[in-house]
Amino acid sequence: VHQVHESIGDLQSLVCLNLGDCHSLKKIPDSICRLSSLEKLVLRGCWSLGELPKEIGRLTSLKVLQLGRGYMQRLPESVGRLTNLQEMEVIFCTDLKTIPDISKLQALRRLRLSGCFLLMDVPGLSKLRCLESLLLDGLSKLVFIYFLSACILFYRSQ
Repeated sequence: VHQVHESIGDLQSLVCLNLGDCHSLKKIPDSICRLSSLEKLVLRGCWSLGELPKEIGRLTSLKVLQLGRGYMQRLPESVGRLTNLQEMEVIFCTDLKTIPDISKLQALRRLRLSGCFLLMDVPGLSKLRCLESLLLDGLSKLVFIYFLSACILFYRSQ
């Protein structure tokens, strides 16, 4: 799949959209943000994907977001408005430098950030009261993680 047609936004009853391993997919149409029933979005293995739609935060029913192996440098600020999100996985997005403040993702139970070598911060992590599972792996630029006003300094093994 090289592209997804704009008409995908008309699938108002769509609950799960799995575009995993669509290696040639470069862009997700903005119309995806109209999928009011969407609960799961899988974009793992979309090697050519450079960005998510800016208004992805309009997916108010979204519970699971899985991203991996894309060329995104940042996630849109609106990701911080996915208040029903329960699981977020961002793996091997090797160009990812920043993610937005996630403090408002109060339903988030599982967070996996792995192989995002340039990611330097996870803003809002300390405010995730429902978080049950946290995996931070292969984040070589990450130095500080704040938990409940405490700072834990991670030392990279050399």
